[in-house]
Amino acid sequence: MNSKISPPTPDIQGFNRLAAIVRQLRSPQGCPWDREQTPESLRAALIEETYEAVEAINEKEPNHIREELGDAYLMITMIGAIYEEHGVFSLEDIFRDVSEKLVRRHPHVYGDSVAEDPQAVAKQWQEIKTTLEGRKKKEALLDQVSSALPPLERAYKLQKKAAKAGFDWTEVEPVWDKISEELAETRQAWQALDSSETTRDHLEEEIGDLLFSVVNVARFLKIDPAIALHRTNQKFHRRFGSVETAMKAQNLPMDPGTFEIMDRLWEEAKKAEKATAGSPPTPE
Repeated sequence: MNSKISPPTPDIQGFNRLAAIVRQLRSPQGCPWDREQTPESLRAALIEETYEAVEAINEKEPNHIREELGDAYLMITMIGAIYEEHGVFSLEDIFRDVSEKLVRRHPHVYGDSVAEDPQAVAKQWQEIKTTLEGRKKKEALLDQVSSALPPLERAYKLQKKAAKAGFDWTEVEPVWDKISEELAETRQAWQALDSSETTRDHLEEEIGDLLFSVVNVARFLKIDPAIALHRTNQKFHRRFGSVETAMKAQNLPMDPGTFEIMDRLWEEAKKAEKATAGSPPTPE
């Protein structure tokens, strides 16, 4: 063991206990629901728990963060345990591999290399991946962005990668103008829409261009669009819940015929939220 690596602490007992519980749940004497899970069936849960952890971090509530990180660890451990059962690799293999990779990719911490700023660390990290680990270097710049990412996150990372190569605006005004341009083109595609597949395909393409431009503005303003959209989703969920509660209290149906009432209740929910937050109501 490298002398610079801290020795194990009693915290490892927590990992061992979680692994033991998951293995028990997956055993014949365990839980029927847990036993029938597969890596494929848990993919959506892994993504969901990750986003819930992000939400908790945004809320800055330590107890909630701790809980959601635990749920994310659970999904990872469960998936790892399933592969372990089939003899593909073990939970120990996962921890050992990632530990060795961290040590290998941080020679400025665990070795004699020098990297005094984040840029130097990132450069060294890439060099280690190609020289020591034998990973094939991706010649095309944008090939370095995983195609497995959700579309919103991939758009953001593609743009960041291109911007690092100098393919970017120098000021924000043209970025705003691009949104206006794409919005106009999307509206024109909608106005030309008919029953043919060609016009619908064109509209889909233009909507994609519009969304890509909005992501570009977010990136230019140093806002992560996925986190921003996540916050808006939560806000919509919260306000719609207020509308639904008020409609039920008045014994009113929620359908197109009561839209004006629901719209008024929506505005009231917005004003109430802003009043609670201590900010004066403003039109949106």
